Amino acid sequence: MPPVLDPSKSKVDGLAFLGLSLALKSEQGHPESYTHQTSFDLNDVLDREYEFISSTDDNGWLVGGGEPGPPASYKLALKDSAHAEIIRIGNYRKDWGGVPQEEIIEVMKSGEILIPQIEVLPTAVVENHDSPPELQIRFDMEPQIPDFDDPEAPLPVNWQIRFLHNQLFKRFLFPSRFCPGPFHSTILRKAEFRSEKHREQYFAKCDAAIKAWREKGIQPLNTVPRDIDGKVIEILPAAEVEEKVAETSEASSKEQMKEKEEATDEPEESETKSEEVDEKEEEENIEAKGEKDVNESEASPEVEDNEKVAEQGAEEGAENPEENEETEESPQEKDGEKVIDDLDPSTENKAEDELEPVVESVGKTEDEKVEEEGVESDGKAEEKVKDEAVNREEKTEEEEERKEVIDEPVESEGTTEEDTDVAEKEATESQPEGEEVVETNNGSNVEDDAAVEIESKPKEDIVAKPEEDVKTTENDESDATEAAPSEEKSELKTDGLEKDKEEADTNTEEAKEEKEANTNTEEAKEEKEANTNTEEAKEEKEANTNTEEAKEEKNATKIQTAVAEECHSGIWLFTDRATITHFFQPNFLPPYNTPEKRKIIMDVLREEWDENTLMWKPCGEGSMTQKPPEEDVIEIRSGDKNMQVKLEVITKKSRGSLLDKVDMFVEGVESQLIGMCAANTTS
Repeated sequence: MPPVLDPSKSKVDGLAFLGLSLALKSEQGHPESYTHQTSFDLNDVLDREYEFISSTDDNGWLVGGGEPGPPASYKLALKDSAHAEIIRIGNYRKDWGGVPQEEIIEVMKSGEILIPQIEVLPTAVVENHDSPPELQIRFDMEPQIPDFDDPEAPLPVNWQIRFLHNQLFKRFLFPSRFCPGPFHSTILRKAEFRSEKHREQYFAKCDAAIKAWREKGIQPLNTVPRDIDGKVIEILPAAEVEEKVAETSEASSKEQMKEKEEATDEPEESETKSEEVDEKEEEENIEAKGEKDVNESEASPEVEDNEKVAEQGAEEGAENPEENEETEESPQEKDGEKVIDDLDPSTENKAEDELEPVVESVGKTEDEKVEEEGVESDGKAEEKVKDEAVNREEKTEEEEERKEVIDEPVESEGTTEEDTDVAEKEATESQPEGEEVVETNNGSNVEDDAAVEIESKPKEDIVAKPEEDVKTTENDESDATEAAPSEEKSELKTDGLEKDKEEADTNTEEAKEEKEANTNTEEAKEEKEANTNTEEAKEEKEANTNTEEAKEEKNATKIQTAVAEECHSGIWLFTDRATITHFFQPNFLPPYNTPEKRKIIMDVLREEWDENTLMWKPCGEGSMTQKPPEEDVIEIRSGDKNMQVKLEVITKKSRGSLLDKVDMFVEGVESQLIGMCAANTTS
């Protein structure tokens, strides 16, 4: 049994694994082969013409397109199955020591395992220790022990395989887990050479191919995007993508236009329906009007005469609006009929008196009614003209009287024009708002002028003389009585002036306060504007920094997207070497020379799995490291000659067990001794 993790619980040695696919379809191989990489044509290390190799197992060449079968070759017709195992799963049943496929897929899709861009390089073509041996293409890590101390040292070749192997071995713990030796791809089993010389020639050919591949350097395996099922995702060129985008946009715009047209057609239909309804309603209205006109034409001519009378009355009312105002219906009249109050008996008598002429008018003809109405209207017009003339004469008389009163000169002794001007100013200042002031023809107030006359007259003139008439005393008394209220008014004026001054002072103080408040508000505004400017400057600075950071992030994302578009070389899930089920894209993308990524890589590579002890060991001490064989040579004395016997390195991977090796060694020594003895006897 292979070196699985727990042999006691591993029931079935299955073939499921996670690894690399090196499959390549070729003309020499099976026609149904597929291509997973084009970097390395493995036909360069094959001997399809069997020039150096004499025999193989039934499968023949496993790589380079596989075996085409008869008549091209008489091996089993098999497709290319070139692969390199990273972890052997065995089977998908826990009861057999395996892992369910769903669990593996979930872990690989979760991002828990860092999958780098797989870029590898074949390092050698070797024989294994089987007898007859199988031929393998090796993918060793070079150097086998990286420089962990130098951060500038380049990463080893094929580090990606060891990086994945260590992660998978630490994540999955199940009985059937193992890895079949150092990373390799088997190209042929049970290879037997025609001779030792042919063997040497074949490996010389392989060394030339390896040298050419080394000159090319590490290469990615899968170079096209694939989905998880391994199917190729077609990526169109930019021009075709633009054309398709334009086509889809045109189609979407056409659909939108159609939707808009349909949406516009619906209201048009509703409008047409509404128009039809309106037309029907108009037709019905026209029919109703026609019926109404017929009914009106059939009506008595009295209705037409009444309408004419009403029109004449309306014209007369428009010509004489004042008469209409006087002759408006009282609140007790309604529709030409008077409302009779039952509580007032006089109204009943009046109503009876008024009904008599109405009864008389019923018996009259229409022409008589029109003549009487015209006579009445003429009489009313004449009365109205007379009333207007009287009113105009009265108005003119009143205006003349007012003018006479205004035009009377105010006689004041001792008063001057300057005094009158001062009085006018004081009167205007003390006059409250909204109060009307009656002015004389010279612009002075009547009451103020009267007060000025009394104050300006001397006391001798005020006192009445004994020989004067009684009328003068009465006039003086009236003047005195008029002077008293004028003095009171003057006192009120002075009080008003003081109040005005106080109000003016308060107004000035308020104005000062308002001015100070305005200055404070202006200063506050300026400070606020300055603060806003500084804040805006800060915001602009932050915005600039943010834009720069955004640009850097955008450039980084562009680089990442460009790298992601170019990185498609991942790993595959095999049920067996001929059945691939899933593909896992890289999620740990280059560049790998940054300190963060380099630390992640080196931390994983520091350890190595050892299949002999089933334990982790320091890098370079485990079974994944290819150790060069050491030649053990012993000398055997045969007579007078020394014979050298080359011993093969005895390891667990050597052919057979240790006892078999000892037996083979003893047999070789014995045969040599027997040969020596036979030679001596003959001599």
